[in-house]
Amino acid sequence: MIKKKRFNNNIKIKQKTQNAKDSLLGKLKKKKENQQYKIGVYYSFLTFVLLVFLIQIFVSTICNITKTISYKSKITTITKTLDEVKNQNRLLNEEYRNLSSNQDIEYEAMVRNQLKLSAPDEVLVIINSKQEQEKEQEVKNKKTEKK
Repeated sequence: MIKKKRFNNNIKIKQKTQNAKDSLLGKLKKKKENQQYKIGVYYSFLTFVLLVFLIQIFVSTICNITKTISYKSKITTITKTLDEVKNQNRLLNEEYRNLSSNQDIEYEAMVRNQLKLSAPDEVLVIINSKQEQEKEQEVKNKKTEKK
């Protein structure tokens, strides 16, 4: 009987140790599962943040590309306009030089002749033809008749 008691005690001890092992293993499994769940949530959060950053990078890249294209087209139109304005300016400068060199001399000579003026280093000589003298006489006569 003593052997039976010892045997029963040994069995009870084995069962208790087995139960303790099982409960300890169960706790470890639950703890491990809980850690796995936390790690899964953490990785899901990091994946979401990474996706948000990637979307932001993609959108900003698209915006920069469109701005670059827009600026390039603006630069080409401004360059064309600048070339046209430079060409027009060159033509106007040439025209101004031509007009100022030719017309100034002709205009100055015409004005000086009509007003009977001379430059400081010139001597003015007036030669009237008979026709001019007759015209002047007629003009004088008309003025005196009106009075």
